[in-house]
Amino acid sequence: MKACDEVRKRAATFYARNHRAWLNDAFTPLTINLQPPTGRAAELDDGRAVQAWMQQWQRSPIPAEWEDKKLGYLGTYSLPTRVVLDSPATAAFVAGRAEHWQRINTLLDRLCASLGVEVRSPLTSKLAAWETWDDATAARFVSVVQWLRTHDASAYFVRELPIFGVDSKWVEAHRAVLTAVVGELGFREKPVLVELRSLDPSLAFCGVRHWSCPLAELTDVPAHRVLFVENHHTFLALPELPDTLAIFSSGLLAQVLAKQLPWLASKKVLYWGDLDSYGFYILDTVRAYLPHARSVLMDLETARDHDALAVEEPNPSRFVPARLTTAEADALDYLRSHSSTGCLRIEQERIVFDYAVERLRGV
Repeated sequence: MKACDEVRKRAATFYARNHRAWLNDAFTPLTINLQPPTGRAAELDDGRAVQAWMQQWQRSPIPAEWEDKKLGYLGTYSLPTRVVLDSPATAAFVAGRAEHWQRINTLLDRLCASLGVEVRSPLTSKLAAWETWDDATAARFVSVVQWLRTHDASAYFVRELPIFGVDSKWVEAHRAVLTAVVGELGFREKPVLVELRSLDPSLAFCGVRHWSCPLAELTDVPAHRVLFVENHHTFLALPELPDTLAIFSSGLLAQVLAKQLPWLASKKVLYWGDLDSYGFYILDTVRAYLPHARSVLMDLETARDHDALAVEEPNPSRFVPARLTTAEADALDYLRSHSSTGCLRIEQERIVFDYAVERLRGV
């Protein structure tokens, strides 16, 4: 004999697994057998357990189907035999989720009425992201979608949305639902800023030797030599060098710059990265676009002179060099062969500074 709580739990599982599909009318009824007792089972305690069970179901608001059934010498009784969850509303009620079901339907109908029935399917796919929205959030969502449908977002930063209560944080928090309805948002992206230092006092830019500018606006520099530097502290401390401009190029930015700044092909390009597998990987990829690029302080001599300062590189790259010089490949082999986990790392800022300055001035 199934108790009311067992049926509620079964209905709650049914609801949790399927209610999103029901929003698109994909509902299949569920019948829960209440397993009424046989006559022999009822007679075991002279019907006391059956009476208690019947009374529980008589008091319950759960809609059950009842049938007359003979229970041995106890006689014929009307017993609850099954609960049929024949609609989403019934399933939600039995599961204790009637309010939730009503709310998401009301909200979905409101969104579809404002934005068109075509948004129903994409919205249901992102139900978890909007089911707790209040009316104000739903109204802002409608306003944002309507604005995106009538404007070229690529001409605007997110901050320019003229909707009360909507800012860049709001858009990020609701991006999944917005994208499901309108596709990629396509707002103007924050520009990639490139940080530069003129190492030649005679090559100041409007009197400034240290500045940043958007990558897209960097169409040339006055120096004939460009030095990519991985570490920011090193970049800031670089000595004066004639006709040289330094670019801070942490991580894969050096590869991006090499790819997107075609005028670098007419410059003397130097790259100084970490002595580890990723430093050499970046150098290798830079040469895919700037084959004439030269490395600085990335040779076997520098590695040997500073190997006491090396540490094990976490998660080293296993790349196979394609564009390294013999000296660079020898340095990488040295770091790998002297490692117990894959590759040693000698970070750029670990190189003795006077040592580095002497080598830079000797290039």
